[in-house]
Amino acid sequence: MEPAGVLAGATIRATANAAHDATQAKALLQQAQTLAQALGDRVAETKILWNLLLVAVLDNESHQARIDYGERALALARELDLPEQRAFILNDLWYAYAGGSQWARASEALAEARGIWRTIGNPPMLAENLMRAAISHFAAGEYERAIVSSAEAVQLSQASNNIDGYANSLGMAGRAYFECGRLGDALAAMERAVELGERVGNVTTLTGVRADLGWVYGCMGMTRKGLALAHLAQTAAQQLFPLTAAWSTAITARLHLLDGNVTEAEAVLGRMAPYREIRERVGFIPTIWGDAALAWGELALAKRDDARVIVLMDDLYASASETGVRFLLPDVLHLKGQALYGRGQTDEAYATLTRARAAAEELGSRRALWPILVTLSDVEMRRGHPGEARIMRQQVHNIVLAMANQLSDLAMRNSFLNLLG
Repeated sequence: MEPAGVLAGATIRATANAAHDATQAKALLQQAQTLAQALGDRVAETKILWNLLLVAVLDNESHQARIDYGERALALARELDLPEQRAFILNDLWYAYAGGSQWARASEALAEARGIWRTIGNPPMLAENLMRAAISHFAAGEYERAIVSSAEAVQLSQASNNIDGYANSLGMAGRAYFECGRLGDALAAMERAVELGERVGNVTTLTGVRADLGWVYGCMGMTRKGLALAHLAQTAAQQLFPLTAAWSTAITARLHLLDGNVTEAEAVLGRMAPYREIRERVGFIPTIWGDAALAWGELALAKRDDARVIVLMDDLYASASETGVRFLLPDVLHLKGQALYGRGQTDEAYATLTRARAAAEELGSRRALWPILVTLSDVEMRRGHPGEARIMRQQVHNIVLAMANQLSDLAMRNSFLNLLG
């Protein structure tokens, strides 16, 4: 029983919670390894390798190290015919594969684990699996599939009184709802997620989803409320789990830019690592490094450094395209199109913005589509096509009005509609 107890303590310190401590986790795993070898306990060795995978993820070891630990653990679990342990390992190999931008392999691992969780009847782990599947769908720009996965995770979490899973699943659903333009659903899901997260001290919700909620408010014209939420998320990250600090930092900077405060946004971003470094650490949460990359591009645009915007967005576009992280593409192309327009390259801007529009329409992102159409209508006016510009402005009006009509709060509704000018 001693290695089992040591291993349980290691798992607590190896996972994403307020007690996370990689140094203690490694020390406990070394102790467990000594005990397991003395007893010839190969089952314990499987769990040790699985825990080493968890430590490697949160302690920023190389992606190959994460994959090696996970695949060695999986091979041993298959050899010893340990289906439940195999499911745990497959669930967490998702971190290693997705973190290394191997999203197809990540989804395959989740699918195999999901079959096991359904067979043995473990609702909390099935909910966790589905929530991670929702993240994978979101990264690919498959918002409706993300919503479906999140909805099942919510249902399972409610039925098993799993408040952590309930909060996490609602948070992921909220961001997908927002992309689809379902403002009322997005706000309801995120507000409820934060409420539940506060009740149980959920790290992801308090340090990340709260910032996402602030971003939604900011995009509705309520930047002061958005910044208040983002600042709360920053404080929580510093106190509970610094690994997620870039989540709220990037959103804080973007909110300052929405508010026209370029100096403050630049100061905030000065405290944040480059997006590629963030992706190296938490690549399995693409919204974190995606928001960070977009924040730098938006800052350069606000400073009228159009050449830098183009360089940054070309790099991000190549990276996102290669890895299948398609949710970023409309925003990346929109920023580049704005920069080209600012340089007087009207025809090139039109071509790029047309691609941005097509990407937003293909993904079903009304959140991204209407700002793209605003910029594209301005470009059409410059190109001498006022009729086309008017059609686009009408489309913008229709989209924004449809989104605003989902809001029962009159102040929120008016704030969003005021963005039309």
